[in-house]
Amino acid sequence: LIVGCNYSQSHAPLYGSTNDAWNMMSFLRQSLQYREEQVRCLIESSETCPTPKARQPTRDNIMEGLQWLVGNSDPGEDLFLYFSGYGTQQPRE
Repeated sequence: LIVGCNYSQSHAPLYGSTNDAWNMMSFLRQSLQYREEQVRCLIESSETCPTPKARQPTRDNIMEGLQWLVGNSDPGEDLFLYFSGYGTQQPRE
């Protein structure tokens, strides 16, 4: 699972996170030969690169992506999560 967020509408946008995510996806798919169904990528949409709503890094899509990642895994299997963007902690509600 690959997630890239530039936070383009925030007061402090990032300018390379979605590019980093695309590069990681390209590395996994092209260099390491992972199949399309083995890699899921959630990337923030932009004017020059629109992303379907189902592939944007919303809370719901990220939670669904995590379920997809672990849902069919077997004990001892290696999983990969790549996140490019800001991080913070939120109190439980």
